[in-house]
Amino acid sequence: MRRADSVRVRGFTLIELIVVIVILGVLAATALPKFVSMKAEAAQAALDGLRGSVASAMNLARTKCLLTTGCNGGFAMQFNHEGFPRRFVHGYPDAGDATANDIGSWLTLSDVTVTNAGGRTRFQLNSASTPSTCYVEYAEAAAWGAVPTITSVATGC
Repeated sequence: MRRADSVRVRGFTLIELIVVIVILGVLAATALPKFVSMKAEAAQAALDGLRGSVASAMNLARTKCLLTTGCNGGFAMQFNHEGFPRRFVHGYPDAGDATANDIGSWLTLSDVTVTNAGGRTRFQLNSASTPSTCYVEYAEAAAWGAVPTITSVATGC
């Protein structure tokens, strides 16, 4: 038996598929630089947030020191905060003693490598494209009345 109303099933031709693939390739090529730029912007935003966290921790620790008996301008002092010893230099958190009770002990960080050396603590952002040149550095106060410096380097972000 023969069907009187036969329906012809038609798919995409090879030319139509090639045109669609080319269009998708052009769209991907124009969108890719934007996504690459977003990764760098995200790393910069993370670095800015890290800098703000270090500054907040510094100010919180300074306030705690000023409210504690014995925070009188000595070069190095230590007292307990929430059951943990904390070191201070000139009324601000210590940096660079590598004893886990300096500025880094006031922060809870992830994806960050903390190193101490010579009165400085470096917070390196591990997710950056070049972590060694994407960091925040805290340098302790040089004298009573001086404020520690917080600098950031974002060339590798």
